[in-house]
Amino acid sequence: MALPKIILKHSRIEVNNYNAGDSSFLEFLFSVFDPIYHTRFPKGVEYNEKKHILYLPRGMNLATLSKIFECEPVIDKMPDPYEDTPQLPIKYLTKDDRQLEILKFLIGAGQYTYTQSKSQLSVNSTTGSGKTFVTVASMCITGSRMILITSSINWLNQWKEKIIEYTNLSPDKLYTISGRVTIDKLMTKDPMDYQVFLVSHATIHAYAEASEEGWYAVDKLFKYLRCGVKVFDESHLYFDNMVHIDFHSNTKKTIYLTATPARSSKEEDVIFQEYFRNIPSISLFDENTDPHVNYISLLYHSNPTIDEVRSYSQGQFNFDRNIYTKYLVTKPNFLNLVIIVIDWCMKIKGKVLIYIGINESIALVRDYILEHFPYLEKCIGIYNSEIKDKEIKRQMLMKKFILSTTKSCGAASDIADLAVTVVLAEPFKSKVTARQTLGRCRADNTLYIDCIDLSCYRTRQYYTAKKPIYNQFAKTCKEIVISDDDLRDKANKIKEYNATHRMLYLPVFKR
Repeated sequence: MALPKIILKHSRIEVNNYNAGDSSFLEFLFSVFDPIYHTRFPKGVEYNEKKHILYLPRGMNLATLSKIFECEPVIDKMPDPYEDTPQLPIKYLTKDDRQLEILKFLIGAGQYTYTQSKSQLSVNSTTGSGKTFVTVASMCITGSRMILITSSINWLNQWKEKIIEYTNLSPDKLYTISGRVTIDKLMTKDPMDYQVFLVSHATIHAYAEASEEGWYAVDKLFKYLRCGVKVFDESHLYFDNMVHIDFHSNTKKTIYLTATPARSSKEEDVIFQEYFRNIPSISLFDENTDPHVNYISLLYHSNPTIDEVRSYSQGQFNFDRNIYTKYLVTKPNFLNLVIIVIDWCMKIKGKVLIYIGINESIALVRDYILEHFPYLEKCIGIYNSEIKDKEIKRQMLMKKFILSTTKSCGAASDIADLAVTVVLAEPFKSKVTARQTLGRCRADNTLYIDCIDLSCYRTRQYYTAKKPIYNQFAKTCKEIVISDDDLRDKANKIKEYNATHRMLYLPVFKR
């Protein structure tokens, strides 16, 4: 039997002559438990049974591999074929020292000369720090042809706009890959006619699924494109897809961009951190100057009955967030809180993003708001999965109040003039989601309102788990406990005022 051989590629590790079960340690490390099937499934790893090749993350601990297989890794210095271009002009200078530092890191300048020889780099920088600009600038300085991979088509369009804004590249030098037809069309062209390729995770996944060769068709695609750099935007998203792309491409350099280098699931996060263990990264968060959002938690009681608690929770370890959200939006104390929050946000200049867990509850809350604030009819937009038309979705993001879910309006949603984010009725425990939602507002002294139901064990637990994130990344943190009487009295005053002064608001909110 042939002995295992460890080969270090640019974006993966290959263990040749590997048979399933040879390393129970690795197979357990790169797997997660599925409670439905009561078994473990591979994650962050791939095995070619026919060729007996185990694919592992390039960033994992090499000493561990050497110890397991009792051999030293062999470095394969040959990447996929690529062709660079002459340096391109960039229209702007870096706006601050942080952008300059990240740019040096990416191109291997100054104290970062060591990154020139690294095949993978991770930029873990806050939202709004200019990751897009420095990535484009690095492409211009190095003359690298680039393929950019994002989580959505909308995000691709934003990248395309920024590349055109920052450089002298004409739009016909950028090729958006969207669907199999665009790939087939691309195969009839000379890829050197383009400087940048833009593609979504969904398109690459669909291409691999539809091909008889599976993900090996992606190998051929990347070789054909001859790009020296591939970039994953929001690299903490679509982790499985990113892994497959890394395992089926051997790009000279890969850049991972994210503001939240982690996964929501604890088990997945262990694998995610192992994936990036030895990948050089830069994170320039300044706790004294970077926080710009003021965090306020509003603590109240929804006062459920025993039957209501049973409906959404079978013991403290079983919690159905959808049933809970449906329950919550019917409770008097919650509805009073809605009145107070809307009245508060009306007085703040700028848009307000309100998170509510499910579409059904979003519709109910919207109707309740309009019942008591009818003059806001043209000022409320719903942005969720039920709206398919792109133009309508764009219009919804122009409204004063935007009702959405963290899934629909997440990392890839950039809302101009957003002044307030309200987590009204969407329970989540993910620290990653907490960081993302906190980062939705870009301007200084914006506001994040977190509504916490103290009557529910799970929402109390989630609040405690996420507190460290808010303490670290928010500018200020304030906790307000509202009694049942205060909720009722304040809401009633607002209702009475609206009933007598309704016409005063019409000129302000007329669209």
